[in-house]
Amino acid sequence: MNGLSSMLPFLCTIGPFPLLLNQSPQNNFASLGSNLWKEDPKCLQWLESKESGSVVYVNFGSITVMSAEQLLEFAWGLANSKKPFLWIIRPDLVIGDQPTNCRYICNKWEIGIEIHTNVKREEVEKLVNDLMAGEKGKKMRQKIVELKKKAEEGTTPSGCSFMNLDKFIKEVLLN
Repeated sequence: MNGLSSMLPFLCTIGPFPLLLNQSPQNNFASLGSNLWKEDPKCLQWLESKESGSVVYVNFGSITVMSAEQLLEFAWGLANSKKPFLWIIRPDLVIGDQPTNCRYICNKWEIGIEIHTNVKREEVEKLVNDLMAGEKGKKMRQKIVELKKKAEEGTTPSGCSFMNLDKFIKEVLLN
């Protein structure tokens, strides 16, 4: 973070926002949400009924798009894995019949799996099973625990994210 601050002194890294909202003693931010889509409480009820660590979470983020054929291959691969899954599907996820030139479930934090554009259900099924029962999945879950701990530390009153939010409010909003 110090490297970014020296190059961009006005940059304030803030987040994860929901954890910061929990730090407000008066709960002034209770009405603020961090979700752009309407949540379905049935999903959360279903998820809470499952054993911890037993559900595959699938989310393509906010910019990925795919063809109907790709969506079906993912769906069959997930179903064939025989693992419970929670799949977030945006209304604008599927476009036309042309496969898109993008990769899925891949990120720099090493907590996702990469699936190329020409997705096949057998590949999805194998990757899901490896993720849930294999060594790679175990390493990813350990990495998630580490990242969650860092995020929680950063949003405490002495954490860098909390202090950056305070700086932003004082220098930008109240100035």
